[in-house]
Amino acid sequence: KSFVEDSITDDWRLFRAKLVAQEQSQGASSNSQMDPFDSLFRVHNEDSINVSPKTPQLTKDRWAHQIDHLETGCVLIANENLGGIFYGKVLLVVDHSPEGTTAIVVNSIFPGGLREVSTNQGSVLDDQLLDAFPTTDVAYGGNVRTDEYSLLHGFGEVDGSKKITSGVYFGGEDALVHGVMNGRFDPSKALFVKGKATWYPGRLQAEIDSE
Repeated sequence: KSFVEDSITDDWRLFRAKLVAQEQSQGASSNSQMDPFDSLFRVHNEDSINVSPKTPQLTKDRWAHQIDHLETGCVLIANENLGGIFYGKVLLVVDHSPEGTTAIVVNSIFPGGLREVSTNQGSVLDDQLLDAFPTTDVAYGGNVRTDEYSLLHGFGEVDGSKKITSGVYFGGEDALVHGVMNGRFDPSKALFVKGKATWYPGRLQAEIDSE
């Protein structure tokens, strides 16, 4: 996507979030002192404690809300009705297109950092990558391509990365090695994911609709 296309997408998501928060605000009790955006979506921010319920404070970094369809950048929370490997998992959709859907689990963290996890899992990774991100957390991303380690980060667009949503990027770990070594990026502010989850076109939406 071009910079203009990304800006339009980000602005649309912010606008959509404002509409949802305003609708919630109109129905909120006049006695409530909680930001309706917080009360509806449980998105907490220390700076918003004293916000009036009639003036929800939304920014491009704070627009999470429920939607009734899949899109790249949305988050899926598996409920108690969904068993198997995804029970209790939170997944970030990193790609959704007519060709299918790809998501990564982000709340199932392995003990230890990248170096320890890769050793315990018998994975062979580049020495430079291990030197740059030795203690960076690693999550179980899914049951497909489990030999792949991909990076979820907010460092910005670099070679090999894809913008998922405002401030969130996926991939580009090889390009970021030099940035970490030069002190430009903090390796603790990233998350490796081992593997991913994929669905054929329409399959995941059908699973969601059946719940």
